[in-house]
Amino acid sequence: MKGAPAGPCELRVRLGLLPLTFADEFDALSLYDARTRRGRWKTSFAHGPQRGAMAWDSRTLKGNHERQIYVDPAFPGSGFMPLGLNPFAVSQGILSIKAEPTTPKAKDQLWRFGYASGLLTSQPSFSQRYGYFELRAKLPRGKGLWPAFWLLPSRGGWPPELDVLEQTGGDVVLQTAHFAKGGGPAEVGHKTTVEGATTAFHTYGALWTAQRIIWFIDGEQTAAAPTPPDMHGTMYLLLNLAVGGSFAGDPDPTTPWPAHFEIDYVRAYGLAETPDSESPRHAGTLPSGGADRD
Repeated sequence: MKGAPAGPCELRVRLGLLPLTFADEFDALSLYDARTRRGRWKTSFAHGPQRGAMAWDSRTLKGNHERQIYVDPAFPGSGFMPLGLNPFAVSQGILSIKAEPTTPKAKDQLWRFGYASGLLTSQPSFSQRYGYFELRAKLPRGKGLWPAFWLLPSRGGWPPELDVLEQTGGDVVLQTAHFAKGGGPAEVGHKTTVEGATTAFHTYGALWTAQRIIWFIDGEQTAAAPTPPDMHGTMYLLLNLAVGGSFAGDPDPTTPWPAHFEIDYVRAYGLAETPDSESPRHAGTLPSGGADRD
């Protein structure tokens, strides 16, 4: 790993002292059912129509000019019957989110989006203020691919946004906080080169307290910043594999299809009895966690 910033002594967190508040080891995938209000992961954003002629608005981020639409096996697109498109697969405790070009037939019912992919959000089932958030994942390689693990505010709106992990198809990982400043959006974060990000599993984490946000990769601190003034409410988790757009750039003929964002686990920890986990009682080592897989 290259690019970790120089600075004050590295903060480490002993996870054994923090209460585990959320964990998905992906032995199976629990999708949220709006009819029964059961299940863990929702497959569309909280904003926009969830069904009908404008349902695409809750299944892509048009402001980013993304090329994919997020689907699930029950999603009917612009029609009435499920299209049966499944971007999710679970095997041996690994969740794979798949992105691939849409077929001509499916494209007609997917508002002409050129790619289908997957989004998972804990918005209906889990949110938290402050804590440590981590996933273990192997990232896709290829131009125009944009996997992410991030948090959004339960109250809705944007910013703020806390990015534990973003990547655009190579070995450079971005970890960022977005916030409001001077009437517009601002951001602070860091880029880190992670050798083997697309060929092996690595852990990516963010410690969010009332005072600071500290990012980690494989248990090592990569960056830190003061917690923005608008990042003090509860936030929920998101996992997705976007394709193209103004941030990642569009795919080209070298982009391999299908592309896979492979996730071993997602975990969240609270901050025990105090919102300030930088106190000495939490000092220690941040383990990478999980059995090795590559």
